Amino acid sequence: MTPADILRLPLADIVTAAAGAGPAGLAWLRFRCDRDLAAYMALCWPGIAAAPFAPSHRAILAWFDALPPFEARAAQAGADAEADPIARSAWEAPRGTGKTSVAIAALDRAVRSGREPYVVIIGPESAHASALSVSLQAMLSPGHPAASPMLAALYGDVGWTGNMGDGAVKRGAV
Repeated sequence: MTPADILRLPLADIVTAAAGAGPAGLAWLRFRCDRDLAAYMALCWPGIAAAPFAPSHRAILAWFDALPPFEARAAQAGADAEADPIARSAWEAPRGTGKTSVAIAALDRAVRSGREPYVVIIGPESAHASALSVSLQAMLSPGHPAASPMLAALYGDVGWTGNMGDGAVKRGAV
């Protein structure tokens, strides 16, 4: 299966094909999840994903999927931190529609895939940001009740190696 096929085919078709392809099938699924946040949420976090996604969610998912890795953004922004697209991001959708859940899942994927060397959560107040950080820490801890077994199969064991303050994350081999 080519990379173009993996990104073009419906997710259900790739899951079916991957089931009979052994380790290559897992690689196909990981390739898709690393590039398609909706697929990542559906396969790895079915307890928080609510497909079909609303148009407002599709816009947020597409924004995350189009975001280059940290190294590319840092090289492009140079010394101007405000030039990083993350520094200028805001999403519009009705309250309670899951914007925060999508963002936390995107951070989880960024950490697991190694796309981001670190993440910082900023909220309207410190208690809010702290609560979101605790949510991300829980998602990065083994045995989260909303995670599917596919999460560990695709990304291995990931967990905090330090305390919340230093945000150290360890990634196992996959």
